[in-house]
Amino acid sequence: MKFCPECGEKIIDANYKFCTTCGARLKGSAEDDKKPPKSSKPDTPPDNAMPMGFFGMKPLMNGGMNILEKLRETEKAERKFSMTSSGGMMVNDGYAYSARSTPEGVVIRIRTQGVSNADALEFITDESFYDKLYEIMEKYNISSWDGFHGENPGVCDGYSFSLSAFLRDGSHVSAGGYMNWPQGYRAFAGEVIDLFTLFAANR
Repeated sequence: MKFCPECGEKIIDANYKFCTTCGARLKGSAEDDKKPPKSSKPDTPPDNAMPMGFFGMKPLMNGGMNILEKLRETEKAERKFSMTSSGGMMVNDGYAYSARSTPEGVVIRIRTQGVSNADALEFITDESFYDKLYEIMEKYNISSWDGFHGENPGVCDGYSFSLSAFLRDGSHVSAGGYMNWPQGYRAFAGEVIDLFTLFAANR
């Protein structure tokens, strides 16, 4: 059984190249298998390479952006969070809560029980949202959930969950399962939903 490395969603067909939930590219696809192995030769800089600066780092990046600014932009781009629940027997059963940083602010998307993807609420808030979210993730030590994929095949018409989150230190957590959750997950999900709801009310 394969799971999406980004959102943790179960991949029902091993031949899929992209996740049907978040669109992330899946490793190990037939197309990837055809790619030639990387060369073992060490990389050598081109003749017109930029001279190295202090501590062996190039002082400037594209467009005059220095390397520290580039690193900050990369860190900000990786501030993503996704928590979903799906299954049951009703149309649009389950929920989906996600957040991602953009130059304009944090894009929040909320799809509650019974609401279609087309009717999901989306709005932009400030970076203080992540301060609160990090506190919740650290409170429940969700880093220990990374790699969790619980199964309960004896239950029919149950619910699957997926969690994909970048933590304060930049590390990534991915977890998922069917009718089987990490210890403390339901309380964690409840606090996360309350946080999203609060920022939606104050938008």
